[in-house]
Amino acid sequence: MRDFTKQIPYLIVLLFFNMGFNPLIGFLVKDELLAKSLMVNNILLYLPLIYFLVFLTYTYRHRYSLPLAIWGIIVFCTSILSFGEMILLYGLIYNLAGQLGAGIGFLLNLWIKKKKST
Repeated sequence: MRDFTKQIPYLIVLLFFNMGFNPLIGFLVKDELLAKSLMVNNILLYLPLIYFLVFLTYTYRHRYSLPLAIWGIIVFCTSILSFGEMILLYGLIYNLAGQLGAGIGFLLNLWIKKKKST
């Protein structure tokens, strides 16, 4: 339970970019072409980057967490509500980006601990 409370801020960021970003774009941006391009950028660029950064920072600050990876998959499934469809390839890419971030965060944490001990 203690791990889950540490994960809540990270999950909120993932939820916002999966569910809240596209409706916010539609509400704030009146130019239809700009809104569509921001939504496509969200799907193809921002979400993998957000997954990478969220997993990197969580793993660097705490440690690797399999439940966070599972929550990341569940959060991706909520994108069905905002996108209207679920494409498994995108989910795979997002979670691979997250796992890559987790791996780099873990290695970064080990490297800094090793540097402090010497």
